[in-house]
Amino acid sequence: MYHPIEQYEQGNCSTCSIIKDASLGAMVGATAAAAVQLKNDKKTGENPLGVILKTGVASGLATAAASAVGSTMGQKNTLATLAAMFATGTAMMYLLGSEKGDV
Repeated sequence: MYHPIEQYEQGNCSTCSIIKDASLGAMVGATAAAAVQLKNDKKTGENPLGVILKTGVASGLATAAASAVGSTMGQKNTLATLAAMFATGTAMMYLLGSEKGDV
């Protein structure tokens, strides 16, 4: 499968792997947000394109953070690695999804 980041990879670069994962996460998040926006019948006052872009960026950053945590843990324990990645991704999405004034 072609991936746009592959042209920048040189060898087995962990940073390149994280960037590749982040771009995939951003694409998945943006497509999920687009599907939700297409199903919305109500006018919420939010710009649908803005919601899609914000969700894509947030999910890309969360995926990058989870990927970085996973790569630092290595092959020690698959379940622990997955749990740490899940917790990291969830925390990032929570923090990035918070509006100003929310605690």
